[in-house]
Amino acid sequence: MGAINTRGNYYTNSWGGDYSAFQYSNGKMITSGIGLSANDTIAYATYNKLNMGFNTFETTLSIDSGWINGDYGTSSAYIYADNKLLYSKKKKNTDVKNLTLRLPKNTKNVELLIQQEAGAKGKHFVVFGNARFTVLPVSTKPSASKVSITNNKNKSDVIIVRSLSKKRCCYGI
Repeated sequence: MGAINTRGNYYTNSWGGDYSAFQYSNGKMITSGIGLSANDTIAYATYNKLNMGFNTFETTLSIDSGWINGDYGTSSAYIYADNKLLYSKKKKNTDVKNLTLRLPKNTKNVELLIQQEAGAKGKHFVVFGNARFTVLPVSTKPSASKVSITNNKNKSDVIIVRSLSKKRCCYGI
């Protein structure tokens, strides 16, 4: 599923040309995902997910390791669902953040956006690694027979919930 609208430098699965594969700031290579870098101050990619039944967006967010040494300015990442802010964070060079974001019911569009200020060496390249829409079960109230609680003196209490559905389905973007 490709983006329906983009601004700035938009890449899928690699930086293309001489830059090759995406790589998290910790050095781990990425086989799929979205890469963004702004021509001016903003870059984004918008995805339409209307009538697809997905209720969650998952990704691992990082600055690519090729753009962490030296002054590449600042980058902030934002994720919106129909113009409602789901996530925002000014990225540090070493951040690798796993995100699982619930989408509001009947979400039509999801937008990945970065806002950047250039440094002496240019701008960061930001990776939304393994970006995908998924279906996660909606939690219901568990029955008393599925919950056990142990109250421990001078230790942490323990709560166990059994038999929750773990079905998942996904579609990469």
